[in-house]
Amino acid sequence: MLQKFYERAFVFLKLVEQEYVSLCQSSAEWESLHLRFLLYYLIRFKIKSDRDFSLYHFKTAYRLYLDKFLQGGTTLIQ
Repeated sequence: MLQKFYERAFVFLKLVEQEYVSLCQSSAEWESLHLRFLLYYLIRFKIKSDRDFSLYHFKTAYRLYLDKFLQGGTTLIQ
């Protein structure tokens, strides 16, 4: 199930990598960040099926997540 949601958001996630290129140095760091947020998102919003997953909502939540950390000056990768 996780793979299916990741594949649906793949193009968007690659665009995010290009826009926020200064946040992460390697593709492994980006993959880690994407997967951690995807897991958080699925748990937080109790996504259990394809019907529950809204790509638009995921995109918005991810952008808000990134913007929050950028404003706070916090690093995303620990």
